[in-house]
Amino acid sequence: MEQVHYLLLRWRLLGARYPQLAYLGACRHMQAADDTTGAAILKDAIARHVPVAAACPDPDRAVMVCGTLGGGGAERQIVNTALELQARANAQVTVLCQNLSVGSNDFFRQQLVDAGVSVAEVPRTPWSCAAGWRDRVSWRASGLGQHGLSDIVRIAAALREFAPSVVHAWLDEMNVKAGLAAAAAGVPRIVLGGRSVAPWRFAIYRPYLRHGYRLLCADPRVSLLNNSRAGAHDYARWLGVAPERIRVVRNGLALDELERPGADAVRRWRHAHGLPPGGPTVGGIMRFTEEKEPLLWVHAVAMVLESNPGAAAVLVGNGPLLARACRLAKRLGLADRIRFTGLVRGPAIAIAAMDVLLLSSRYEGLPNVVIEAQAMGVPAVVTRRGGSAEAIEAGVTGWAVDELTPAALAAPVNRILADSGWARAARGRAPDFVRERFALQRMLRETLQVYGETFRPAKSEAAGRGDV
Repeated sequence: MEQVHYLLLRWRLLGARYPQLAYLGACRHMQAADDTTGAAILKDAIARHVPVAAACPDPDRAVMVCGTLGGGGAERQIVNTALELQARANAQVTVLCQNLSVGSNDFFRQQLVDAGVSVAEVPRTPWSCAAGWRDRVSWRASGLGQHGLSDIVRIAAALREFAPSVVHAWLDEMNVKAGLAAAAAGVPRIVLGGRSVAPWRFAIYRPYLRHGYRLLCADPRVSLLNNSRAGAHDYARWLGVAPERIRVVRNGLALDELERPGADAVRRWRHAHGLPPGGPTVGGIMRFTEEKEPLLWVHAVAMVLESNPGAAAVLVGNGPLLARACRLAKRLGLADRIRFTGLVRGPAIAIAAMDVLLLSSRYEGLPNVVIEAQAMGVPAVVTRRGGSAEAIEAGVTGWAVDELTPAALAAPVNRILADSGWARAARGRAPDFVRERFALQRMLRETLQVYGETFRPAKSEAAGRGDV
């Protein structure tokens, strides 16, 4: 039996080293016995190597924990939440990041610092332990590894120093690592924020995520959030918990900051990025990663441009598939009609240059860019994957597509470009729809409800007015 167990561990070890094996062999359908073993390994590692503390929490302090402050949609929601908590709820907020020092990982940092929000990086204090080889193999097999366990140790040390009454973690890796660290540090309220569908669907999945989530689900201090109903139901199925265990708190946007730029500014932006002064423009904003399907986007837009000779396209963002997308556009003879801008600080100017926003994601949470586009009167075409369809008023402010094919995505875009009456009505309705469903004050109010009575910042002006 011990030999069989060792061989299973070796298989998981291969999966930890080669993500495709983990994805194919270990991530979707875990057996109950495997869950029990994995959770026991993780629980034992935490108990033996992460010091437990009896906290004296500060009722005014909340710590947001995330991987980076890169230019993504989840990071933008972290910023929105932190700014609102500090300004409207009069809280002391710290944003604690795993890594701020690589590439554009600090994209949003200055915005927080300028608003007086404290930003810190998890200390990189060397950590070692006297664990034996069997423990190390078990940790590695789960995908956590000694480095992952050391992350939990360091996060727990930082949380003991901050002594918050609430830890709000964001995205799966930090949800599990910061959640386990916060539990060991004695934090009285722990909030885990999922922003998409369950992580087993992605090639970067590691088995310890499920084990960690299941341990945390059993802790009464822990609340699980998701920003879409589809995402919440997907996590509930994956974790084997009741759907009501995961609360839906939709994204909140600072709508007053999304005023449409003037025509002169838009013309200058179009000229700077090689877009023609006239004619319809199909646009997109995304991370160039596999789940966002940028190559599918290019193929779909190629069909739109073929049907609309006077149209152009622009795709904003960065990521590992950017170069491939550029090469594909060139190979299709569309390098002069599909423009790639890279990262843009502030989406408003790019959205204002678009007549239709196209989202091609294979998996998605509740996409900020779709909400922002509608707030500025730009209709959206999205895939019916994850929570994207929840971000539009179907048939009124946009369309949701079932099939992930170029033709299926191109068809509603072509309809919008051809039907000026529908487009005019969508431009009129979309901003009202966004204000009704995605106001920042509503998001803050629902978040504070989740934080509960342990978090008691001094009464703010906004709270006095009844806004929060």
